Amino acid sequence: MASNKSALTTNKLIDSIKRRAMIPSSNITFSDNDLIEFLNEEMNIGLIPSILQMKDEYLVFKEVVAIQPNNSIYPIPSRAIGNKLRELSYSDDGRNEYNMAQIELDNKASNNYLNQVGFYASQFYVQGSNINLHPSDFNYSGFLLFYYYMRPNYLVKDSSVAVIKDIDRTTGTITLNSLPTTYISDIDVDFVNSDSPNNIMSIDIPIISVNQLTKTVVVSPSLIPSNLKKGDYMPLAGESCIPNVPTELHSVLAQRVAMRVLESIGDTQGLTNAKAKLDEMEAKTGILVDSRVEGSPIKVKNRQMQYTLRGRFMRGTF
Repeated sequence: MASNKSALTTNKLIDSIKRRAMIPSSNITFSDNDLIEFLNEEMNIGLIPSILQMKDEYLVFKEVVAIQPNNSIYPIPSRAIGNKLRELSYSDDGRNEYNMAQIELDNKASNNYLNQVGFYASQFYVQGSNINLHPSDFNYSGFLLFYYYMRPNYLVKDSSVAVIKDIDRTTGTITLNSLPTTYISDIDVDFVNSDSPNNIMSIDIPIISVNQLTKTVVVSPSLIPSNLKKGDYMPLAGESCIPNVPTELHSVLAQRVAMRVLESIGDTQGLTNAKAKLDEMEAKTGILVDSRVEGSPIKVKNRQMQYTLRGRFMRGTF
C-alpha cells in the first residue's frame, strides 16, 4: 500500500466530497464518475493556476530529447501546461547543461551566428508549438533538455491503478499489488510518487510483457527511476489515482468540488458556508506550501553566458 496515509486518493476524495456536501448514499444525481469529472476540472481551472502563482517550481518536469541528425524542429512536450516551457537548455551528453538563447521570430532570417560554436545548439525560436534550432542548416548533435510545468494526470478510480510491491532493477520486472485488465503489452505507463508532492517521476514507459498470474510487468531496466520505491503508483500513461500536487492541497480540491455540487443542487446557504471554508483553507494551505526554502531567499542575477575552455557556453555567471 502507498505510504502517504494523509494523502487523498480518488476514492478518498469522493468520500470526502460526499461528506462535505452532505450527499446521501442514495443520491442518484451525481455518480462517482461525475465527481471524478468535477475533480479533474477543478484541478485544472482552480488548483493548478494557484500553484503556478507561487513561483516555487512545483510541477516542473525535465524531459531529455535526443537531437536527430539533420533535424532542427522539435515539438514542445504535449504534457506541458499551456504548451509552454519553463526553460530550454542544450547538453552534449545528457548531463552537462548549456544555456540557449531565444531569438525573435522575425530575426530568424538573419545570418546571426553569434554564440554558435561547432555543432552545439545555442539559439532557438518558437513557432507554433515547435522549438526551432537556429540556424537550421547545422547538423546538430547532443540533447535538448526541456523543463516545463507538467500537467497533472487525469484522476481515475483507485482500482484502475496498480501499486508497486517489488522492483527487480536487473530484469526490469515490477511486482504489483493487483493487475488491472487494462495493463497489457505495448501499452505505456507512468510512475507516480506516493509521497507528497505526489509528483510524476517518469512518463510513457512501455510495458514489454505482462504476467497476470504473478501480477508482474516487465519494462526496460534503464527506464526505471532511481527513486522509484515500493508503494509508489504505476498508472496507465496520463492517469493517476492521486492528485499530482502537494498532499496539503488534496482537501482543498475536495472542498472545491463540494462547492460545485452544492451550486448544482441549488443549496445557496450550503454554498455560502462552503465558500467561506474554502477561503480559509486556501489562505492557510497557501502558507504551508509557499516559500519552499525559507532560510535561503532566491538571489536574482542577470543571466549570462560563460564561455568554457571546451568552447561552449555553460550555465553560470561571471
